[in-house]
Amino acid sequence: MTFSGSVECWGSDYYGQSVPPSGTFVSVSGGYDHTCGLTSSGSVKCWGRDLYGQSTPPSGTFKSVSAGGRHTCGITSSGSVECWGGDTYGQVTHTPAGP
Repeated sequence: MTFSGSVECWGSDYYGQSVPPSGTFVSVSGGYDHTCGLTSSGSVKCWGRDLYGQSTPPSGTFKSVSAGGRHTCGITSSGSVECWGGDTYGQVTHTPAGP
């Protein structure tokens, strides 16, 4: 991430995970074959492979986002954890409750 908030990626780009969309980001997280970023407005943008829905975030406002192997999780503005994408090992349906 540059000082201006744009994202620059490099390395393998087999699924387009190294070609970020334009926009201003406050954080970025690289998964196995997708990448996600948190915008300054709190929305999540993901790019790259979306075979399991890992690059299709739900609508809403988030505080942070983390791209996993075949799934993605974010902390919502209310503080709960929301995950989407592949659920091979229960990483999406067994999201722990927050404090």
